[in-house]
Amino acid sequence: MTWLSEALSALQMTEEAEGYLLGRGAKTETYEDFGEGVWVGSPNPCPDSVFVERFGAHGEKIAGYLTCALWTPRGDPLGFEARKFKGGKRVIRYLDFPRAYYIPAWLTRRDTAAKLWAGGAAWIVEGRFDLYPLEWAIPPEDAVLASGRAMLTFRHVEYLRRFGCPVKFAYDNDETGESGYEKAKGWLERSGLDVERIPYRGKDPGTVWDNHGLDGMRRYFQPGYEG
Repeated sequence: MTWLSEALSALQMTEEAEGYLLGRGAKTETYEDFGEGVWVGSPNPCPDSVFVERFGAHGEKIAGYLTCALWTPRGDPLGFEARKFKGGKRVIRYLDFPRAYYIPAWLTRRDTAAKLWAGGAAWIVEGRFDLYPLEWAIPPEDAVLASGRAMLTFRHVEYLRRFGCPVKFAYDNDETGESGYEKAKGWLERSGLDVERIPYRGKDPGTVWDNHGLDGMRRYFQPGYEG
């Protein structure tokens, strides 16, 4: 979608946004790979009437939101996730339909497929501010994938099944996270994959980072860590 590519290429990284990302545990190379930046919008109006109704012809209603691309497994933009990071929290997601009906929408690094093909494990979290700090603790050969909420779709399961990789969940420690894990676990195990839920203390990996920093992340998520 040309308009989507134009809008994502127009994102601008501000000093304030960069400071926010670093404070939330993001590695520079990761948020650059995601194409993170503050929403400016394409100079051309969006041809999608659903987008225009929700956000305005140029995305005026999400101006200033911290935004990153959602990529297809081939590395093409499938949509974006935008987060209001000043004056309250609001997270929105936009997907390019009809492609999004048959392509899984992950928030993950574009080298993830190569790592999974090479035998790395897939660590599944809900959002990008869980993904960012978790990258500091997991083995370098593994990859973190954010599903956007505590739920996998059939498309997500099919994507993981292709690699035959171990799957480790670090969903939020709440009823929704537990329910989402149990449902995904059944699907993935029927596909022949090894699945486990990683125990940790805290609401979510992002909260562990906020409260305990790198030491806390390694304590809960790094095998054999004795710091």
